[in-house]
Amino acid sequence: MILYHGSDKKIIKPSIEYARKNLDFGKGIYFTSYKKQAFSWAMRKKVRYKKSAFINTYKMTLSFDSYRVKDFKNETSEWLEYVLACRNNEDIYKQYDIVIGAVADDNIFKIIDFYNRGIWTKDRIIEEITYFEKNDQICILNQEILDKNIKFIEAEEV
Repeated sequence: MILYHGSDKKIIKPSIEYARKNLDFGKGIYFTSYKKQAFSWAMRKKVRYKKSAFINTYKMTLSFDSYRVKDFKNETSEWLEYVLACRNNEDIYKQYDIVIGAVADDNIFKIIDFYNRGIWTKDRIIEEITYFEKNDQICILNQEILDKNIKFIEAEEV
């Protein structure tokens, strides 16, 4: 499987050591199967840090069967609660090696704020999210998986 990671750096050997904790699926390295999504992540860092932007491309060679994987196939109440917990620095992600699911980007978080403020229910949030463009993210939370199963292919400056 080919995966992409948008960054302000060429990253040959991804390391969880540099990951932030309070992201959608916890402290891990985030990949996507959509090059367009990686481009968006890279450009965001370019603007934020006033640095270069790269789309790093990798080949993942692993079977999920031997790891603790949480796959949110759709945006559900469970997905929403998990994302909110991780964004609030809770450690629920530590029970998994890999988490897969939709990206909760800034547009989605504008809607999630309605839930946080008690204006909309979880069901209403999930219903609204279905209208957004779909992107995916694969968060690898286990350094051993990165070291053994993620092979750097190239870094394209954008």
